[in-house]
Amino acid sequence: MKFKPTLKIVIFSAFIAFNLVDIREAKSQLKQVNLEGCNNIYNYPVAGNVMGKEFGSPINVREEPNVSSKVIYSASSGDAISITEVFENNNDGYCWYKVSFQSQNNGWVRGDLISIFMDDHH
Repeated sequence: MKFKPTLKIVIFSAFIAFNLVDIREAKSQLKQVNLEGCNNIYNYPVAGNVMGKEFGSPINVREEPNVSSKVIYSASSGDAISITEVFENNNDGYCWYKVSFQSQNNGWVRGDLISIFMDDHH
């Protein structure tokens, strides 16, 4: 049996392809909107925690503030940190925080994995 594409299949395929383009554009815009959510910190250091999906889950700490940078330390969700710098990376769409741990390890962590303890002076 030979398959002949019908007009309905062609239209449906075009609809799916069009919507996939819209989804990719929406994800790109979402990352850029997230940059506007970077916390402005004026007095360093600031206390916080790294936060994953579950308490104790691993968090990548990177050498540089970008997703392709080498992972130099694996923190655990819930670990206490001291934030010393913020970097907005327009290339990967994330806010990055330079952090140090009580273990003396330090590096960069994506902003969506950080909980910051702010007080009225920051």
